[in-house]
Amino acid sequence: MNATPTASGRALGPDGFTVPENLLRELGRTRGGDDALALLVRDQHARRLVQLRAILEAALALPPALLPPGAPDRIRADWALLERADRADRTAVRTVLLHPPAGPWAQRCLYGLARRPGPVSPAAARVAPPAAPD
Repeated sequence: MNATPTASGRALGPDGFTVPENLLRELGRTRGGDDALALLVRDQHARRLVQLRAILEAALALPPALLPPGAPDRIRADWALLERADRADRTAVRTVLLHPPAGPWAQRCLYGLARRPGPVSPAAARVAPPAAPD
C-alpha cells in the first residue's frame, strides 16, 4: 500500500493511518502545521464514515417488526444518496460530515441502536459505547 500524501505532499505512513513521529510530537506539544491538521481532518472524516456505516448496518440488522414500514428501503436509498453525493462533490460531503453536531448525532444513533433488542451488527458493536444500565 502506498503512503498517503498530506497537504505538503509528505507521507503519513505506509498504511495511511500511522502517525509519523514528527507529527505526533507536534500534536503532543499542542502545535502543528498543515500536515498535522490534515491528519486530524482525515481521521475525523474517516471516523464519521465508519459511524455512518455502522448506523446503516445496525439499523438493517434490526428485526423488521422494530422498524417503520419501508424503513430498510429508505435506509439503503439514503446510503446510496450519500455515495452519489460523495462521488459528485467530495468536498461538500466532507464539510457536512465534519459539521460539529454530526459526530454526537451519529454516536447517539449508535447508542440507541445498540440498546434495542435484537442483533447488533459487529460494526455498531465496535463503534458504539456500551449501553448504560436502565
